[in-house]
Amino acid sequence: MYGPAPERITGEKQSIRVAMMQLSMYHTRLCTEWCAKKQIDIASRRKADIGVLPALFCFEQGEVAKDVVSAAKYSMEIMKLLSEAAKAGSIRVAASLVEEEGAKYYHTAYLYGPDGVVEHKYRKAHLNRAERAWATQGEELCPVWETPLGRLAFMIDDEVWIPEVSRALALNGVETVLHPCDWDRQEAPNMAAVERTSENRTHLVSVARLDNMAKVGSQVVFAGEFIGGEPIALMRYPMAQWMRYGVEEQMVVTLERREANCKMMGFCLDVLAHRFPQCYGQMGPQ
Repeated sequence: MYGPAPERITGEKQSIRVAMMQLSMYHTRLCTEWCAKKQIDIASRRKADIGVLPALFCFEQGEVAKDVVSAAKYSMEIMKLLSEAAKAGSIRVAASLVEEEGAKYYHTAYLYGPDGVVEHKYRKAHLNRAERAWATQGEELCPVWETPLGRLAFMIDDEVWIPEVSRALALNGVETVLHPCDWDRQEAPNMAAVERTSENRTHLVSVARLDNMAKVGSQVVFAGEFIGGEPIALMRYPMAQWMRYGVEEQMVVTLERREANCKMMGFCLDVLAHRFPQCYGQMGPQ
């Protein structure tokens, strides 16, 4: 994935439609579950290929840390709901929940297939201070999966602040990064997410909770494709679209796969090929 994009991208689809399903816990679990099912249903009827829900959308802020055992049990109920809704709408669905294995708990992102079966999952590898109170660290970065929608991978919440996460995914060939999130500050979408796409030229779909602390809506940053003649600002900074903060709504965006296969920021400037890994050792202890 170095240099300009090829004339035609391999695979069934040249573009994919992603439904950004902005939602979080309402006054009752029953209401939240009803809204989640309706979001997935309408995403299917709008011909979306995949719908993405925010991080831990079915819980109140701080609820998981207070009782992780109950949160894991409720996550199993939500997994069944998402499975049934994905199958009913013949649509892929992405969300993050609490996973229990043995005596350990993980913040895990799941990708459901249109048959309702979990196709892939990723256990968050970089935990923040709040998550360390209840979660076990995942053992590896998210793999990049070959799917009918192109090469997909997860990044969960504040992993957007770690440049190496996005760079590793890009070097492994990801086209679209699915990012269930809960913005903690305005710089997360406005700076970190935009810069991760600028550095790697991959699509970044960040779907945020309604009640996030930053008071910023969900955001998609497009990989973009260098065609020559752009002003410097358009070469340097990728374009993005936002959703309104605090409003349960849904935005369906079309992502061109070829954009994420073009790694040119400008003439003679390839964001992946023009690296100098032989110099990396100078940044660490000798």
